[in-house]
Amino acid sequence: MVMKRLDQFLLLRKGTWHYTRRVPDRYAHLDKRGRIRCSLRTDSLALARRKRDDMVEADEAYWTSLLIDSPENSNASVLDQQNSTISRYKAAKKRAMARGYVYAPTPELAESTGLNEIVARLADALKKAEPVTQQQEVEALLGGPKPVAPLISRAFEIYCRDLAIGDLKGKSATQKASWRKVKLRAVNNFIKLCGDLPMDKITRKDGRDFYMWWGKRINPSDGSKPLHPNSANRDIGNLRKLFRVYWEYEGEESRENPFRNLRYTDNVYKEIPPFENEWVRTKFLKVEAFKGLNREATVSCDTCIAASLGYLRLSHPAICCGDQ
Repeated sequence: MVMKRLDQFLLLRKGTWHYTRRVPDRYAHLDKRGRIRCSLRTDSLALARRKRDDMVEADEAYWTSLLIDSPENSNASVLDQQNSTISRYKAAKKRAMARGYVYAPTPELAESTGLNEIVARLADALKKAEPVTQQQEVEALLGGPKPVAPLISRAFEIYCRDLAIGDLKGKSATQKASWRKVKLRAVNNFIKLCGDLPMDKITRKDGRDFYMWWGKRINPSDGSKPLHPNSANRDIGNLRKLFRVYWEYEGEESRENPFRNLRYTDNVYKEIPPFENEWVRTKFLKVEAFKGLNREATVSCDTCIAASLGYLRLSHPAICCGDQ
């Protein structure tokens, strides 16, 4: 959201800055709070502005999730439902930051903090009188929403936009389009076979299935034209890199890559048809064929031709000419 004023949604009360705003009309039927009021617990305007920004982002994400989950959107797609969960997670994370806490999912919070801090967080969350606000505060301070991995299609967009900046540096618009096209082909092929899976649900089985799917195209049993292993290796390699770079970005470098060590040997030799006998006789074996060459070059050419035909023939007129 773009702020119209530098200190929009900020109110100074008794020396402490507060975040206050009206629920937009678009979400008023879903969020009954009417006007939102929340202490930012600081007398510093600079800090209040940063916390205000976090609260604005948290509320926008929360309203987005409400809209997606509302009865009027009953035909929401799987992607919409995932976007709703992601919005709730982002809202909770930002709200926790604005309230001065580090966000952590509930299991991690139970392992990494003591009982006293959990009780303090709960008491802080329940200070809000409105049930809607209490629900948001509890999710933020006690780690309700779990982190959600994006679908592979969404992860690809994140990869292209944020994670491949170095790869794209210096490329022209045409080169960037070509770079994206090849990698998008791999993602689309995977989705066609396995579905648009969340990144944390892609398993080794999916990697093997994709590998075997390409194997049937490289060595088809239905008589269709075989594809080159390079195409398969390029697809598998692009998926392997997407998976690795995304999870490194998320801080999970140790997550096993389902496409690891999957590669086809690419030393495939194409059958090269031999020259036809008639063509050799009328082109190479003509008397004028070696005209202009010295004797050594002529013998070399004739020897190569003879060897390819399975015998040596040193009786060519061009070889027989001369003193020797």
